Amino acid sequence: MTMRSRKHPVWFCLLTLCAFVCNARSASACSCGPTPTVLDSFEESEIVIVAQVISIEKASEKENPDGVRYVAGVRSATLRVEKVFKGEVKVRDELVFGQGGGADCIWTFDEESVGHELLLYIHAPSAGTKLWYIGGCGRSTNVKGATEDLGYLENMEKLRGKTRISGTLGGWQNPDLDVKARKVRIIGPNKTYELKTDDDGFFEIYDLPPGNYMIEPQIPAGWKIDPHWFRYSPSVPYDEERKPGTQVPIILEAKKHASVNIVFQVDNAVRGKVFGPNGKPLYGVCLYLLLKEGEGSGGFGCTDEQGKFEITSVARGEYVLAANQDGKLSSRQPFPTIYYPNVAERERAAVLSIAPGETVKGINIVVPRLAETITVEGVLRYSDGKPVDDERVSFKGAKTDGIDGDAAAKTDAEGRFSIKILKGVKGELSAEDYVYVGQFENCPKLESLIRKTGRSTATIKTNIVEIHAEQNFYDVELKFPFPGCKKAKKDF
Repeated sequence: MTMRSRKHPVWFCLLTLCAFVCNARSASACSCGPTPTVLDSFEESEIVIVAQVISIEKASEKENPDGVRYVAGVRSATLRVEKVFKGEVKVRDELVFGQGGGADCIWTFDEESVGHELLLYIHAPSAGTKLWYIGGCGRSTNVKGATEDLGYLENMEKLRGKTRISGTLGGWQNPDLDVKARKVRIIGPNKTYELKTDDDGFFEIYDLPPGNYMIEPQIPAGWKIDPHWFRYSPSVPYDEERKPGTQVPIILEAKKHASVNIVFQVDNAVRGKVFGPNGKPLYGVCLYLLLKEGEGSGGFGCTDEQGKFEITSVARGEYVLAANQDGKLSSRQPFPTIYYPNVAERERAAVLSIAPGETVKGINIVVPRLAETITVEGVLRYSDGKPVDDERVSFKGAKTDGIDGDAAAKTDAEGRFSIKILKGVKGELSAEDYVYVGQFENCPKLESLIRKTGRSTATIKTNIVEIHAEQNFYDVELKFPFPGCKKAKKDF
C-alpha cells in the first residue's frame, strides 16, 4: 500500500486486520477483514507511535539476485520517532522499515513519502532481523487522516476505561462533499444524544452505557447512505441485504469502543429499456454513461430479461449513453455501438445532464439490426449420468478486431443449457469445475484426478465439442470424467 491520506479512510482502502508474512519482497496476497477500533488496535499492537519519514534507500537499477524488483525502486525507508503512545522505543529513535511488495499487505514507500508523518500500530522486528514493517491493513495511516485515532490516543489518561462511539461521514464519489458541522444523532434505548462533526466529518462521544444504538447522520441533499461499507466496521451488525436507510445500527460493548465510517453515495439514477428490431427486449446488453467531453464514465448497467437497465449513483455531469460501448459484435450484443436516441454517431447523441437527487426515466433504445446467431442446446452431466445444475458452459470462439466470439450460459436443474453464438464463428464448447481434495464424500475417482496434478486442487474439464456456427445444434452432451458425488459437510 502506498503512502496515503485517510481523511476518508474506508473508501480509499479496504482496511483491516490482515494475516501476512513479514517479508517486504513477498508477492503473496493478503485477506483483510473489518477494521479494528482505535482501542482494539492499541491493545493488540506492541508499539504505537507517530514517526516521520526522513529518508528512503533506493535499490540498485539491476534486478536483485533473487529475481524480485523493489516497488518504486525503494529498498527501505528510515523513520524518526516523534511521539510514543506505547512501546519500548524513544523519541528521536530512527527505525528502518522494509519495503512492501505491492500485494503482500506490507506498506510501500516512494520518493514522495519523505516528510510525511505517520501514526503507526506496529510490532518490533523478530529476533535476528533488523528491519521493521508496517502492515498495509489496519489503522496505520498518515497523521493528517488520523483524527479519530489521535482524539483518543492523546487523551488516554482521562479517557481510559470509558466507552466510545466514533466515526466519520463522507463520500468516495466526491471527496469535496461538505461534511463539516453535520448533525449526528446517537439514538439509545433510553436517551438520544446529538453531536456535530468537525471539519473532516469526524464525530465522537464517550461514556455511554453499553447497548444497541442507532446512528442517524444528517444526509446531504441528493445523497444517501451506502450500506456496502458497513462490512468493514466490526461494530455494525452487517447484513448484505440491507438497503440504504437513514440510520445505522451499532453495538457498544462495556469498556469498549464502537466505530463506523458512514459513506455517502449519490442518490440518482438513469433508467430505461433496450429492444431489438422486432420489439422484443434484449437481455445482457450493457449501457455506459460516457462523459460528453473527454474520457471517463459515470457508470454502467446491463439489461435484465425484460430489457430493463438502471445506472445508479452517477457523479454530477453531462453524459451520452452508449449501448455496446466497444462496438464488438458478441452473442449478447450482436450489434455495433448505438447511442441514445438510436443513433450510430456519438456527436449526434443526446446529452443527459445528471445531478445528485435526480432520476432520468424512459431512456429507451431500439437496436435497428442484429447480427445473426445460432442456438446450441444440450445437457451437462457427470460420468454416472447425473445432471450438473447451475454450472457454467462456455463457448470459446474466434476473436477478431470487431468480433468477440465467446459465449456462455448456466445449466438448469436438469443440467440443460442453451447458448446463442454468432453465426459463422468457429470454436470449442465445454465446461469446467474447480475442485479440491475433501470437497465431496466418498468420491475416489475425483480424488484420483486431483492427485494426478500433484496438488490438492484442480480444474477438471468435460469433453470438448467443436462447433462451427453455421446452423443450430441440439442434443449436445458434455460430461465430467467423474461421478456426481455428495458434497462433504463443512466443520465451520
